[in-house]
Amino acid sequence: MGLLKKEKVEPKPIVQSTGMPKPPIQTKKGISFISQDLKINGDLTGNDDLTIEGNFEGKIELKAHLFIQNTGVVKAEIFAKKVTISGKVYGNIQAEEMVEIQPTGFLEGNITSSKITIQEGAHFKGSVDMRSNIPKKEQNP
Repeated sequence: MGLLKKEKVEPKPIVQSTGMPKPPIQTKKGISFISQDLKINGDLTGNDDLTIEGNFEGKIELKAHLFIQNTGVVKAEIFAKKVTISGKVYGNIQAEEMVEIQPTGFLEGNITSSKITIQEGAHFKGSVDMRSNIPKKEQNP
């Protein structure tokens, strides 16, 4: 049986030849995921994109994009930057930028957003309030 010999490797210092300051470290935006096998009840808040393939009931507040996939079923009040629906949503949506209902999408609830796309084949039952400037979360009296 032979032995493996490990070599010690010294880290090399980082040198910038341009003399320019280093750019700030860029972090990747996270993407959260609720799988098809999960059922969640409660309030959800976050800054990252969220994809839902399972079931969610409660309230969703995101500062990013919410995707409801074909297998997703959501019963919630939704506040997000952008919402794309391919599955089923029961509840009102308030989106800063846009709500898009895909051909397989189903929405029963009211929409407040500056842009709305409803593709052929989609189901929508509710009202639409289109505004040019949607606050992040509108307070109802």
